[in-house]
Parts: sequence; structure tokens; C-alpha cells
Amino acid sequence: MSDIHPTAVVHPDAELGADIRIGPYAVIHERTRIGEHCRIGAFSTVHPGVSMGEGNQVSEHVVLGGPPQDLAFDPDCPSGVEIGANNRFRECFTVHRSTQEGEPTRIGSDCLFMISSHVAHDCVVEDRAIMANFTALGGHVQIGAGAFLSGHALVHQFARIGRLSMIAGLAAVTKDVLPFHLLGRDPAVHYGLNRVGLKRAGIEGECYRELEAAWRVLRSGGRAEELEGTSEEVAYLKAWLSAPSKRGYCAFLRPGMRRGSV
Repeated sequence: MSDIHPTAVVHPDAELGADIRIGPYAVIHERTRIGEHCRIGAFSTVHPGVSMGEGNQVSEHVVLGGPPQDLAFDPDCPSGVEIGANNRFRECFTVHRSTQEGEPTRIGSDCLFMISSHVAHDCVVEDRAIMANFTALGGHVQIGAGAFLSGHALVHQFARIGRLSMIAGLAAVTKDVLPFHLLGRDPAVHYGLNRVGLKRAGIEGECYRELEAAWRVLRSGGRAEELEGTSEEVAYLKAWLSAPSKRGYCAFLRPGMRRGSV
């Protein structure tokens, strides 16, 4: 049985799965689909064009699918947001719908979006990504699976954040972030491998050593075709580096430079 608060406004054309809870003063618009076992908190809004899978937890004052902050956007465009399953959207999170029909802003499954984080139009956020408090993505940003963006990090439009990378708090990311790496400082630079994140993901032993070797090659100015190794991780890194990029990727911490130096 679903539990919809009497003050909530749910459009009759909204498609609701079983066992849904919708809190006080929430608004669910037309052309929306909410999967089974979802929870929509008080004062939250689900705009037209939003489709979400099962088990999503939406806290209070969340806005899903608002219009993009793009001056060229046609408000009559039936664009949308596609959301997977079992995500957690904490208070005041926002995600904007895409600028093009048929190409929605995409959020995968099992992600955590902390308080007041923001995903802009046409972004793609893959599974298990985490965005901490007040992080924000510009339009068309790609976030790889398992990436962690610390508090107040800001990502420039069209940048790519690689799989299992970690970005330090307050970082201003204007270029791509390599998969499996740590990034921080101002201007932002790659420090090395995301050791803790890789260990938690089960990437150890020979796989980790291959990534270490790849890190040394790239830091010294090497190219993707120079990377060696047979692991899936190295293959992914090479493919990622060979893919088109509109921003280029961030530089590396120079040998001998202290992490806290300016």
C-alpha cells in the first residue's frame, strides 16, 4: 500500500509504483514515473520528464527535473531526467533536465547526493558515485562509477571525472580527472592513485601495481599507447584517455612539490 499525504499534489497522469510514500506538500507533476518503494520527502518536487527506478530515497526540499539554467533552452522542449535505483538524495539536492528531447540527464544507481549538491543539465552520473555537501556540476559533465566528490567541489561544464577517482574539498575542477586518481589543490592537480578507494573496490595486488606503473608513465608525459598491463583497469584507463575530450585533463603534482605548497 502506498502512503500519500493529503497535502501532497500528485498529477493524475503520474505513474506510481507500489509501496510509495509521498510526504506533506510534495508535488509530483505529469509525465513522471516513480518506481516501487520510493520515498519522496516533504516539500519536494518531481518535474515533468523525470523517470526513476525503485528504492530511491528523496529527502525534504529536493527538486528533480527542474528546467536547465541555459539561456538558449526552449521551455516547451519535452526533455527529462532518467534515474536508476536505490539512490539517496539528501535535503535541497537539485538536478536539471536535459536540453534535448530524447537525451535525458542521467543518474545511475546506488549513488549518494548529500545536502545541497547539484547536477546540471545533460550530465551523466554513473553508479555508486558520491557527491558531498554543496558540490556542483556544470552542464554536460560525466562522472564515472564510484567517483567521490568532496564538499564544495565545483566541476566545469563538459569535464569528465573518471571512475573511482576522488576530488578534494573546495577543488575547482576545470579539466578532466583521470580514473583511479586523487585530485586537489588550487589549481587542481593529480596527486597519485586513490589508494583507499581502490582497496575498497578490491583493486589490489598486480592490478594495483599496473596502475602505479601507468601513473608513473602519465606523470612523466607518456601517452595512452605507452601504458602496459593486462588488467581491466589499465584497459579502461587507456580507453578513457583515448576518448574525445573537450577540456583536456588536469596536470600532475610536480616531483618535490609539497602537497600543501602554493
